[in-house]
Amino acid sequence: MSLVGAGLASIDPLWSSPLAERARGILAKATLPRVITSAVIDRYVRKAWRSGAWRSLPREARALLLLARRVVAVVRSPILRRVLERIFLEIELSTLRGRALFAGIIAVLEKGVLRARDILGSLGRVLVIGLSLLNSPPIYGVRG
Repeated sequence: MSLVGAGLASIDPLWSSPLAERARGILAKATLPRVITSAVIDRYVRKAWRSGAWRSLPREARALLLLARRVVAVVRSPILRRVLERIFLEIELSTLRGRALFAGIIAVLEKGVLRARDILGSLGRVLVIGLSLLNSPPIYGVRG
Protein backbone atom coordinates (compact mmCIF):
# COMPACT_ATOMS: atom_id res chain seq x y z
CA MET A 1 0.00 0.00 0.00
CA SER A 2 1.32 3.40 -0.87
CA LEU A 3 1.60 6.46 1.34
CA VAL A 4 -1.63 7.89 -0.08
CA GLY A 5 -3.45 4.59 0.44
CA ALA A 6 -2.10 4.24 3.98
CA GLY A 7 -3.24 7.74 4.82
CA LEU A 8 -6.73 7.10 3.49
CA ALA A 9 -6.88 3.75 5.30
CA SER A 10 -5.99 5.42 8.60
CA ILE A 11 -8.86 7.88 8.16
CA ASP A 12 -11.46 5.32 7.12
CA PRO A 13 -10.99 1.53 7.24
CA LEU A 14 -13.22 1.17 4.16
CA TRP A 15 -10.35 2.48 2.00
CA SER A 16 -8.32 -0.68 2.73
CA SER A 17 -11.08 -3.28 2.40
CA PRO A 18 -11.61 -5.83 -0.40
CA LEU A 19 -14.24 -3.44 -1.71
CA ALA A 20 -11.51 -0.84 -2.11
CA GLU A 21 -9.40 -3.29 -4.13
CA ARG A 22 -12.33 -3.84 -6.48
CA ALA A 23 -12.85 -0.07 -6.70
CA ARG A 24 -9.16 0.39 -7.60
CA GLY A 25 -9.59 -2.03 -10.49
CA ILE A 26 -12.63 -0.17 -11.77
CA LEU A 27 -10.84 3.16 -11.37
CA ALA A 28 -7.89 1.81 -13.34
CA LYS A 29 -10.21 0.79 -16.18
CA ALA A 30 -11.83 4.21 -16.15
CA THR A 31 -8.81 6.49 -15.98
CA LEU A 32 -5.69 4.73 -17.22
CA PRO A 33 -4.77 4.83 -20.91
CA ARG A 34 -4.96 1.70 -23.05
CA VAL A 35 -1.64 2.35 -24.84
CA ILE A 36 1.31 3.61 -22.80
CA THR A 37 3.74 5.76 -24.79
CA SER A 38 6.49 8.12 -23.73
CA ALA A 39 4.04 11.03 -24.08
CA VAL A 40 1.64 9.35 -21.64
CA ILE A 41 4.48 8.70 -19.19
CA ASP A 42 5.56 12.34 -19.50
CA ARG A 43 1.99 13.49 -18.80
CA TYR A 44 1.84 11.39 -15.62
CA VAL A 45 5.26 12.62 -14.47
CA ARG A 46 4.07 16.21 -14.82
CA LYS A 47 0.82 15.34 -13.04
CA ALA A 48 2.82 13.81 -10.17
CA TRP A 49 4.95 16.94 -9.90
CA ARG A 50 1.89 19.21 -9.91
CA SER A 51 -0.14 17.19 -7.42
CA GLY A 52 2.72 16.49 -5.01
CA ALA A 53 2.52 12.73 -5.54
CA TRP A 54 6.13 12.72 -6.74
CA ARG A 55 7.42 12.99 -3.17
CA SER A 56 5.29 10.09 -1.94
CA LEU A 57 6.35 7.72 -4.73
CA PRO A 58 9.19 5.30 -3.91
CA ARG A 59 12.60 6.06 -5.40
CA GLU A 60 12.36 3.05 -7.70
CA ALA A 61 9.05 4.25 -9.13
CA ARG A 62 10.42 7.74 -9.76
CA ALA A 63 13.54 6.33 -11.43
CA LEU A 64 11.45 3.98 -13.56
CA LEU A 65 9.20 6.82 -14.70
CA LEU A 66 12.12 9.05 -15.65
CA LEU A 67 13.92 6.26 -17.47
CA ALA A 68 10.85 4.97 -19.28
CA ARG A 69 9.96 8.49 -20.35
CA ARG A 70 13.28 8.80 -22.18
CA VAL A 71 13.86 5.28 -23.45
CA VAL A 72 10.53 3.62 -24.22
CA ALA A 73 8.50 4.70 -27.25
CA VAL A 74 5.61 2.27 -26.69
CA VAL A 75 5.35 -0.15 -23.77
CA ARG A 76 4.94 -3.68 -25.07
CA SER A 77 6.08 -5.70 -22.07
CA PRO A 78 3.12 -6.85 -19.94
CA ILE A 79 5.20 -6.73 -16.77
CA LEU A 80 6.38 -3.18 -17.37
CA ARG A 81 2.84 -2.21 -18.32
CA ARG A 82 1.44 -3.55 -15.02
CA VAL A 83 4.13 -1.79 -12.98
CA LEU A 84 3.55 1.52 -14.78
CA GLU A 85 -0.23 1.17 -14.38
CA ARG A 86 0.18 0.72 -10.62
CA ILE A 87 2.35 3.84 -10.48
CA PHE A 88 -0.14 5.77 -12.64
CA LEU A 89 -2.97 4.71 -10.35
CA GLU A 90 -1.09 6.01 -7.30
CA ILE A 91 -0.55 9.32 -9.09
CA GLU A 92 -4.23 9.40 -10.06
CA LEU A 93 -5.31 8.73 -6.47
CA SER A 94 -3.28 11.70 -5.27
CA THR A 95 -5.43 14.11 -7.30
CA LEU A 96 -8.84 15.36 -6.19
CA ARG A 97 -10.51 13.84 -9.23
CA GLY A 98 -8.96 10.45 -8.52
CA ARG A 99 -9.95 10.48 -4.85
CA ALA A 100 -13.48 11.61 -5.73
CA LEU A 101 -13.88 8.89 -8.35
CA PHE A 102 -12.53 6.32 -5.90
CA ALA A 103 -14.93 7.39 -3.14
CA GLY A 104 -17.82 7.50 -5.61
CA ILE A 105 -17.06 4.02 -6.94
CA ILE A 106 -16.96 2.64 -3.40
CA ALA A 107 -20.30 4.31 -2.62
CA VAL A 108 -21.87 2.92 -5.78
CA LEU A 109 -20.49 -0.56 -5.05
CA GLU A 110 -21.93 -0.38 -1.52
CA LYS A 111 -25.34 0.36 -2.99
CA GLY A 112 -25.22 -2.92 -4.85
CA VAL A 113 -24.07 -2.21 -8.40
CA LEU A 114 -22.32 -5.41 -9.35
CA ARG A 115 -21.01 -4.79 -12.86
CA ALA A 116 -18.18 -2.43 -13.66
CA ARG A 117 -19.84 -1.57 -16.97
CA ASP A 118 -22.74 0.07 -15.10
CA ILE A 119 -20.32 2.21 -13.11
CA LEU A 120 -18.18 3.18 -16.10
CA GLY A 121 -21.25 4.21 -18.07
CA SER A 122 -22.13 6.93 -15.57
CA LEU A 123 -18.69 8.19 -14.58
CA GLY A 124 -19.92 11.78 -14.26
CA ARG A 125 -22.51 10.75 -11.69
CA VAL A 126 -19.91 8.72 -9.81
CA LEU A 127 -17.64 11.79 -9.74
CA VAL A 128 -20.43 13.94 -8.30
CA ILE A 129 -21.22 11.32 -5.63
CA GLY A 130 -17.53 11.11 -4.71
CA LEU A 131 -17.12 14.87 -4.50
CA SER A 132 -20.15 15.14 -2.25
CA LEU A 133 -18.74 12.40 -0.01
CA LEU A 134 -15.35 14.08 0.22
CA ASN A 135 -16.91 17.46 0.94
CA SER A 136 -19.30 16.24 3.64
CA PRO A 137 -18.03 16.15 7.22
CA PRO A 138 -17.06 12.63 8.36
CA ILE A 139 -19.19 12.96 11.47
CA TYR A 140 -22.34 12.50 9.38
CA GLY A 141 -21.14 9.07 8.30
CA VAL A 142 -23.58 8.85 5.39
CA ARG A 143 -22.35 7.00 2.32
CA GLY A 144 -23.96 7.44 -1.09
